Amino acid sequence: MEPIKKLLQNKFFSELNKRKKEIDNLQNIVSSYLPDSINKKIIVKNLFKNELILEVKNNPTAHMLKMHQSDLLKELINEKYEINKIKVKITIPIYQRKKTVVKIPDSVNKKLVTISSNMSASPLKEIVKDLFKTKDD
Repeated sequence: MEPIKKLLQNKFFSELNKRKKEIDNLQNIVSSYLPDSINKKIIVKNLFKNELILEVKNNPTAHMLKMHQSDLLKELINEKYEINKIKVKITIPIYQRKKTVVKIPDSVNKKLVTISSNMSASPLKEIVKDLFKTKDD
C-alpha cells in the first residue's frame, strides 16, 4: 500500500489533484450563481486558455445558460478567475439500440451476402457484413 501512496504523491498526480480542485471550485461557483432550475444540469468540463468550457445535455438548458452567460462571467471575474469567454457544449447521449432479429430466407440471405462480399472495403461493407450472416459465419 505504501508504494501506491508514494506514486499518488508524485508531481504528476499532485498537478492532477490541483486541477481537479480548481474545476470543483469552479463547479461550485457556477452552481451557486445560476438558478436552481438549471444549475444541476451544468457540468464544468475544463478551463483552458482563459476559456471556461461548460457541458449541458440539451438545447433548452444551453439557451438558458447563454442568457445568464454575461452575468456568470462577471461573477467569475469577481472571484479572481481570469476567464475571457464561456463556451457551452451540448452532449449527445449515446443510445445502444438492441438489434432486432428478423428471419430472412436462406436464398435471400445468400444473395445479400454475395452482394456484400462484392462491395469495396468501406464502413458500409462492415455493417452489411454484420447484418447478413450465414450459418458458417
